[in-house]
Amino acid sequence: MAAATIRLGKISSINYTAGKARVVYEDRDDSVTSELPFLALQYNIPKVDDLVVVACFSNGTVSGVILGPVYNSANTPHEGGAGIFRQEMSNNVNEAVMSYSEKKQTMILRAPKIELEGYGYEDKPYVTLEQINDAFSDIDDNKTGISNLQDDTAKTKGKPSLQSQLDALEKRVKALGG
Repeated sequence: MAAATIRLGKISSINYTAGKARVVYEDRDDSVTSELPFLALQYNIPKVDDLVVVACFSNGTVSGVILGPVYNSANTPHEGGAGIFRQEMSNNVNEAVMSYSEKKQTMILRAPKIELEGYGYEDKPYVTLEQINDAFSDIDDNKTGISNLQDDTAKTKGKPSLQSQLDALEKRVKALGG
C-alpha cells in the first residue's frame, strides 16, 4: 500500500449534510480537492478559511481525508491549561461551551438555552434549565419549599439536603402543571 501524504490547506467550501468539504492548497497554485470527508466521531465542522490537516491518498492531493483544524495565529485556544478539557459548540466564542477543570472538579455547560431530555420518556415533556431556575425562584419567593425545609438540616449543617431540594422541586413542578 502506498503511503499517504500529509498536507495543510484551507477549507474552501462545505457540504454540511454530507459532512464533507473542499480544501484549497495555496502552495499548489490554489488547487482544490474534491469533497473530502472529515475524520470525526462527532459533528463539528470547521469554518470556511480554517486551516486543516489533510491525509492525501497516494493517487494525488485531490482526494483524502480531512483530519481536522489546527491551532494557529488565526485560531487559538479560548481557554487552556493542564487538566482543562473544553469543547466549543458554536463559532461565537463562549456562546455554547462544555468545559471541565480537573483542579476545580467542575463541569461547566454554557448556552443561551439548555434543554434536558430523558431517554425513554417520550410521552413526558422535557425540562429546561430555565424552568428549573424558575421553579427554584418560585419556591424561594413563596417561602413554601427549599428555603423553609427543616426536616434534615441538622445532617447537612443547616442546609437542606439535595434529596429534600429535589423533592420540593418535584412538588413545585407538578404544581406548575409539569
